[in-house]
Amino acid sequence: MHRGMARWSSLKDPALEAALRHNCRWIVNNQIKRLLLRFPSRTAPVRLLQSCFKTLNLLGRAANWLRKYPSCYDLFDDGGGEEPCFGFTKRMAALGDAEEAAVTASEPAMADRLARVLMLAHGRHLQVSKLAVLRGPLGLPDDYLLRLLSNRTDLFRLANPYPLHNGKFTGRHP
Repeated sequence: MHRGMARWSSLKDPALEAALRHNCRWIVNNQIKRLLLRFPSRTAPVRLLQSCFKTLNLLGRAANWLRKYPSCYDLFDDGGGEEPCFGFTKRMAALGDAEEAAVTASEPAMADRLARVLMLAHGRHLQVSKLAVLRGPLGLPDDYLLRLLSNRTDLFRLANPYPLHNGKFTGRHP
């Protein structure tokens, strides 16, 4: 009989494992949604998604992933018949529009929360990197710098604390 540290293993919880797999898929689909929203037409070539596939920690073909979610994505030809493209289904586009409307409607409340945090900060300023840490707890969207700060110049100002050295940005204090 071997004396020493006993090894044991617990059984995996099937519900937890399924939830983790589902969450991983949701994260990838959310990243694909963000990719499509960068395009005014809300369509993109499948080859573009394929080039980002490894970044999304996925293997295989992008078209196969898109076909797994027919309620979210439509696959079609670009019109010339040469390159397959993808876009949102009507239902997914409506959900995206509703999400955008909800975020836009909550902008005044987000700006108020951000202004209150800045009033508590020393010198009434924060580094953007510190603000990024607070983004989640404050309920700020991913694009809060563009959405909130640039539209409310009466409340907020972005400032570069680093001086220019010989006309170049050095990123260092003197």
